[in-house]
Amino acid sequence: MLDTLRGSFAAGRIAPHTRERVTAAFRTILESGVKAGTLRADVNAEDATTLLHGVFLATVDGDGPERSHRLLDLIADAVRAPGIGHPDGAPDPG
Repeated sequence: MLDTLRGSFAAGRIAPHTRERVTAAFRTILESGVKAGTLRADVNAEDATTLLHGVFLATVDGDGPERSHRLLDLIADAVRAPGIGHPDGAPDPG
């Protein structure tokens, strides 16, 4: 699936069906996190999908996984509820 997503994103466009599936997955994750108090309630699934699309567009084959990991960590930090520490023990960025 990652190769399919990367190919779609590299073309600058996500197929509507793929975007719907990714957005639905984000919606489920965000709703669960909001209920648990670990994710912000003001983040919507469509915005999260757009952020993920940006990560795929910003990374190229020669970048290596470190850059993707950093960018994905930024997304995770952006949706984490204030006061919730980073899973690896790093301080809350907010």
